[in-house]
Amino acid sequence: MVPRWWRAPRAHIAPYHQGTLPADRLLTGTLRLEDINDGFGRLRTGQAIRQMLTMGDQGGAWR
Repeated sequence: MVPRWWRAPRAHIAPYHQGTLPADRLLTGTLRLEDINDGFGRLRTGQAIRQMLTMGDQGGAWR
């Protein structure tokens, strides 16, 4: 049995790549995994609502 939270993100990958899910417009920023504590701080202070974590060399400083 697969938990619902595991299936839900996977169901959104194809529509995102097809351009039918405008996820970029819903983001308030991106950050590296190393900066996750800063991301929680931004959530706590209201500077961010939805943030995306990037892995490896993708991404960079919070935008």
